[in-house]
Amino acid sequence: RYLDKDAFENEIRQVLGDTYEAHDLSDDDVVITGSHGIMLVGPKSKTQEPVMLAFLSLRSRDVFVHNVFNRLFIIDDTLKTARQLIARYERDPNSIPRIRHTLSETSKDIILLEEVLMYLQESLEQDTSIYAEP
Repeated sequence: RYLDKDAFENEIRQVLGDTYEAHDLSDDDVVITGSHGIMLVGPKSKTQEPVMLAFLSLRSRDVFVHNVFNRLFIIDDTLKTARQLIARYERDPNSIPRIRHTLSETSKDIILLEEVLMYLQESLEQDTSIYAEP
């Protein structure tokens, strides 16, 4: 009833961005998901808060991991380019400093990604709310 392409949906979109779905949790409680967040409304919505927080915690980590993978694809492309430069360095001896610089910067990026993934793992291990039963 809220995602009816009418005035309600337009107002909800101003808050949540593009709306994906809406679910009735009870006769009076509703959860609406959008590109910029989730809206949980109703007189008993507070009772759903622990489940919603666990969901949002996992969802934010999912978005984070997607960004890490996107960065890995960029690194992969950079290394492919470096490999091509290495394969033909004899034709262009001036490319050696560029190759070294590219490999150095890529190495720094990989080290940062490893650290970030360790922090992600640590946050998963310390977050007991995602393992708690509702």
